Amino acid sequence: MGRMNALPLLIAATAFVLAFPAGAQIYQWKDSSGKVHFGDRPPAEVKADEVKVNTVPAGATPATKSNAVLTMYATSWCGYCRKARAYLAAQKIPYREVDVEASPANAAEFKAFGGKGVPLFIAGERRLRGFSEAGMENFLKQGK
Repeated sequence: MGRMNALPLLIAATAFVLAFPAGAQIYQWKDSSGKVHFGDRPPAEVKADEVKVNTVPAGATPATKSNAVLTMYATSWCGYCRKARAYLAAQKIPYREVDVEASPANAAEFKAFGGKGVPLFIAGERRLRGFSEAGMENFLKQGK
């Protein structure tokens, strides 16, 4: 599926997910033609996956100065994301990871921060795109 075809699907899926009340379980499945569907009750004849939805209170952003937690927007296959995880673990730096491909809500959260590539780090109102040890050290020092 091309990027242009995926955008309307992402927008529709995000709107669909956001229409559900908090606590409602969302499922994702593909039909016989490969089309992706979302709903609160998947058909019995297909294998459906639960969709992880990270919610943010209305009027808030996922990371604010008051809760300046380090958030890493990543994917499971990204080599730089893997290096960043190892670095953060070795330095014992707590962080919140959001897999931008795990759900439409995660992708929407990533896009809200202007995300175009991974990894993307957010701490308060500061952003770091990409990963290098020196860049991360500098980024973390700026927040102190």
